[in-house]
Amino acid sequence: MLRELLEIKKEMEPIIHDCSVKIQVAAREVIVRKREYEIYGPMIDRVYLDNAIYIKIFGSGRDTKSTKVDIKNGLYMVYVAPDKPTNQEIMNKLKIAFESIDNKFISRILELNRRMKEVINKTQTTLAKASNMNVLIETNLGEASAAHKFVITIKYLKDNQKLELKNSKSAGSFRDTKNHINLVVEKSTDSAVCEKLLHDVEIYFIGNGK
Repeated sequence: MLRELLEIKKEMEPIIHDCSVKIQVAAREVIVRKREYEIYGPMIDRVYLDNAIYIKIFGSGRDTKSTKVDIKNGLYMVYVAPDKPTNQEIMNKLKIAFESIDNKFISRILELNRRMKEVINKTQTTLAKASNMNVLIETNLGEASAAHKFVITIKYLKDNQKLELKNSKSAGSFRDTKNHINLVVEKSTDSAVCEKLLHDVEIYFIGNGK
């Protein structure tokens, strides 16, 4: 299952890069620096779990507000800037510029994201069955940081439990130069249980166990 995720990641990264270049080119036609404000961005923020790509634009200044702007199906802009006419004008121009982004980039990224979720759901089910616990897997796939370090966090939870920093601990990890797999459990979890969970992940996720 890890191999499938890494294959999806390998496919997704160059497409996200190409899409990001298209976004930068479109934005440069619109964003100009003026003394009273400055816009930072744009960038693909991430592929969200609601099956959408968000382009995030940041404007400097006080009293900023965040506006979600629909560009086209599956593509949105989050525009964070002070609420004044010059920024509103730029937001409207960016919306028009981003409409030129080819649908093939959007649909391909979202299709890969759908495949990624299928693998994650399958892995969660397998690990939950092996451990008799609820399992939640989070990754940074779709974020720019994933190109340097792919982080997979596997959280083991009891019913109606939410793991936070204060009530959780690491049950161990698997790491190489580019991939980090971290296991997180409730703080009072016995070390023998942690060892069992590490073994489950090694067999069913990293390896090819059935």
